[in-house]
Amino acid sequence: MDPIEDKYGGVFIWLLTCSAAVGGLLFGYDLIVISGILVMVKDDLGETLTSNKQELLTSIASGGAFIGALIAGVLLDRVGRKIVIGLGALVFTVGSIIQATSFSLAQLTVGRFVVGLGIGEAAMVAPIYIAEISPAKIRGRLVTVDSLAITGGECIANALNIAFEHVSHGWRYSVGLAAVPSLLTWAGIVVLVCVILFIATNALALGNVPWQGNELFPMEVRSLGTMMLTLTCWGSNIVVSSTYLSMMKKFTPTGAFGFYAGLTFVGWIAIVLCYPEVSGLTLEEIKDVFRHGFGVRYSVRMQKDRKLAVKEKKVLRHELSS
Repeated sequence: MDPIEDKYGGVFIWLLTCSAAVGGLLFGYDLIVISGILVMVKDDLGETLTSNKQELLTSIASGGAFIGALIAGVLLDRVGRKIVIGLGALVFTVGSIIQATSFSLAQLTVGRFVVGLGIGEAAMVAPIYIAEISPAKIRGRLVTVDSLAITGGECIANALNIAFEHVSHGWRYSVGLAAVPSLLTWAGIVVLVCVILFIATNALALGNVPWQGNELFPMEVRSLGTMMLTLTCWGSNIVVSSTYLSMMKKFTPTGAFGFYAGLTFVGWIAIVLCYPEVSGLTLEEIKDVFRHGFGVRYSVRMQKDRKLAVKEKKVLRHELSS
């Protein structure tokens, strides 16, 4: 497993690490961006900011982060790491929007507080999550990513403050653009959810199909047919499990899963062309279906005839009762 983890599995882990480290990036970004806001805001809020008001705007985010970290600590083991990180990113995005659309000191203060809540949640959970998903041999490097993200956020904030310094309402762009990196966290979560959904979908679909096809076999060959069906299932498992890692290594995960997707598509075509619909049919009727080749069209016609007959019986029953 080590070669796969080093060469390919690590790519997925690095992606998750980078998306989780956005919490650190937001933390670093907010530490610096406020200095630009205080310089560029001028009288955009309808008043000149005094030293006390500037201190309020600066410190209120830390107060929000304090409460956010407290909330994250309570939720961490109850709802899981990913949800708390995602919640922090969402709250930060909302706070950024509130700040960018502020036209009063009160609204900007609320936005700063909400941003602080998001920072407190995401920045606290990110190092824990990264440490837990990291393979032992590269854990140090991955945990360092969060620290680098904090510094990177500070650099980005400085760059944007300089870029928007002489732009009208430039401070709004500085705080508004902070919502963009927070969305990367959700991108990472979406990737993980897609993997989980793929596994769940397999369990709900193809994962159960081999154990449900025995209804297609006539009584006289049902044991033999079920045996062949089961042997095909386990034989395929042997082939996949004995070649999976080699394919991952040789063709990359994308190539390997692309190949499996291609096989699944071929299987879907085979189902459409060769697999008759037998729901509601008796075993004797199913046997009759296969007297017409694969019986796909014949089974559809039988289903329509059955539904029509049931409908006619309901109509007749209704006429007799009235």
